[in-house]
Amino acid sequence: IYASWSLMSKIFIFLINSIISVSFAYLSSYSDRLRQYQILKINLLIISLIFFILSFFYVFLSEFTVNLFFGREFISLVPNLYKASLFGFFLSLTVMINNYLIARNSKLPVFLLLSVILYFYLFLRGHESISSIFDLNVYISALTAIFSSLFLLIKIKYLL
Repeated sequence: IYASWSLMSKIFIFLINSIISVSFAYLSSYSDRLRQYQILKINLLIISLIFFILSFFYVFLSEFTVNLFFGREFISLVPNLYKASLFGFFLSLTVMINNYLIARNSKLPVFLLLSVILYFYLFLRGHESISSIFDLNVYISALTAIFSSLFLLIKIKYLL
């Protein structure tokens, strides 16, 4: 079940990854900060649009989506499928923002290391169900996305 949930969240990441990779080249090559910021805004809009489209399938057509990819044997995944969409969104958002910050020579993305340490600490404490692991993935990715967004706002406020 976890592997199928992971695959469903990775679908989001696979759709976004090429956009993030190509945009990093643009973000690194432009010295014009306003142009970099415009590229970032467009990419964040695309990430959000893909999130809403996939979330529609994962929430409202969850049984159909699970049957399409895995068959009836994995129908127990349905109640947790929306979490895969959230996890993919938060992770992609974090990667996009941190690529932007790295392109701007910021040291703030080092924060990601702290979120990985926190994740491993909480993961190793044990869980009563697979659903609690899904929750942990969503919580840590959301926390990381929130802090990355705050770092981005700080960077934009002082350097744009």
